[in-house]
Amino acid sequence: MGYPEGGALTVTEGTVIGEATDPLHANLGRVLVTDAPVEPGSSGSAALDPAGRVVGVVYAKTSDGRSLLVPLSTLRQVLGDAAAFTPVTPCEAG
Repeated sequence: MGYPEGGALTVTEGTVIGEATDPLHANLGRVLVTDAPVEPGSSGSAALDPAGRVVGVVYAKTSDGRSLLVPLSTLRQVLGDAAAFTPVTPCEAG
């Protein structure tokens, strides 16, 4: 579910049909492959299981219409690594 291209909330259904080595960014390792259709701008959208729990985040679409998800386990690992982030100067309200 997400807001592709900033439009209305879109919810599509699909099934995780397997895993693959990330074809775009080797540093992600294994990714989930789903048959859920996604639109341009869907990157960052949450993929939920039937209970409403996040299982991954959409980040790409393959040429055969399948979607690739960064699994929750990878997200937790990356977000838990403070050294992976570079501090930035906050924006000033103006």
